[in-house]
Amino acid sequence: MALEQSGFEVVTTAEYQDIVQLITSTGPALAILDFKLNGQECILAYQQISHLRPDLPVIVMSCNPEINITYREHGFRDYIIKPFDLDEFERVCRKYL
Repeated sequence: MALEQSGFEVVTTAEYQDIVQLITSTGPALAILDFKLNGQECILAYQQISHLRPDLPVIVMSCNPEINITYREHGFRDYIIKPFDLDEFERVCRKYL
């Protein structure tokens, strides 16, 4: 909601299995993934995205205290630590648009 209020067009899915269809049908300029628990679904989604659209910036959000290391290991463009400040969240998103 915060991104929409800032003028972003936002499309969401709760299932990583839907990511390829969603990216194909919407052609986003940026993808934001939630790195939950061990991050396996997020990593799988990222691999599908990078295969389909290697140019698409992908940001990962996480409360994982080691996300600053993990995001580089898997190739995410950037990361946002939860809980996050909405202004910082918007700043990181705009950085890639």
